[in-house]
Amino acid sequence: MRTRSRGRVGAGLTAALTTLTLLLCGCGDGSAGAEPTPATASVPSGPDGSDSPGGGSSPEVPPADGKRVDTSYFSVRVPRGWRVNETVPDLSIVAFGPDLEQISFALSRVLPGRDYTLDELARLQLRLRPWSPKPELVEPVHLAGEPAYHLTGPVGNGFRADAFGLVRGDREILVDIETRGSARVQRETVAAVLATWQWK
Repeated sequence: MRTRSRGRVGAGLTAALTTLTLLLCGCGDGSAGAEPTPATASVPSGPDGSDSPGGGSSPEVPPADGKRVDTSYFSVRVPRGWRVNETVPDLSIVAFGPDLEQISFALSRVLPGRDYTLDELARLQLRLRPWSPKPELVEPVHLAGEPAYHLTGPVGNGFRADAFGLVRGDREILVDIETRGSARVQRETVAAVLATWQWK
């Protein structure tokens, strides 16, 4: 997976939330070309329900309406104004925001016949990726109905990030969302993007 260079390679994942429930609106019905239903997405709150890192009232945000990232496994939209760089189709796609924000999508092949737990997948990412500081592994979430691990926490250089991953078919799918704004900006970006996620 390709990461952004910020003086040194990497950094990615944020917002300390030990409990995260993402309302993923417009989840796919299995059809590849279906568009997400226009709706709102719930903004996850902090572990204690406070505004640190985020807002006990869980305000609603509209789903992302920028460019569509389309793979053989899922489709998703990025925020408006972000540019998408499809490095390798069905393997590595990166979207860049105006302030060096980044959303990375990686679809890595897995060994056939091997069952992977979410905990194993998450801890492998923690070992392999050059994050500093390392994000925290918190409770799994549902990504358009599929259980996914969740790594979250500040990642240096003013960036916050949230990463989610799981195995689907023959691919390990990872999405890493990073922003450098406030905790609220991070939560709203995560909720808006994941609200548009559809499996194929």
